[in-house]
Amino acid sequence: MTNDDDESKLSREEVNFATQVRRLREERGWKQEQLVEAMRDAGIGYMNKTAVSRIENATRPVRMIEAVALARLFGKSIREMTNPDGREAVLSFASRNHSSHRKAFVAFKKGVADFAQAQVLARSDIEWVNEVFEDRSNLDKETADKLENLLGNLRQLASMPLVTEAEAIEQEVKEARSGEHSEAP
Repeated sequence: MTNDDDESKLSREEVNFATQVRRLREERGWKQEQLVEAMRDAGIGYMNKTAVSRIENATRPVRMIEAVALARLFGKSIREMTNPDGREAVLSFASRNHSSHRKAFVAFKKGVADFAQAQVLARSDIEWVNEVFEDRSNLDKETADKLENLLGNLRQLASMPLVTEAEAIEQEVKEARSGEHSEAP
């Protein structure tokens, strides 16, 4: 395999970088010769018009030293040059959070299952307490109040709809994410 074969297979980032070099040079109204001179002034003495043309046409990969010099000349970061539309920044931001999101999802699923089980147990406890305390006429006020408070709490737990709770949590997550994404790089 020759060097030319290797160079014809540029990555998406290298092609993006090449496109940005051409676009930014043209935006400044520079000819390729002017870019060559700027590169030489930046310490890349071997740069010539053919090399610039091949870089811009994505037929030659950009060497790291050249990429750094070109990015500096245009006042950009290498990341901006390789991913000018910002999608990679969003992908990177989301990927960094994926692990914690996954853990939260697993915890949420377990929490929903635990909550559903708690509801089943609460319904069972209501029946059991009502059976045991069918005759409440001999209870003192404090015990009767505790019993009613307990039954009220059990009824509330047993009657909470899971979907409504999940939707409320989903809304909270959406609101939190909208704040996070506004801080994305």
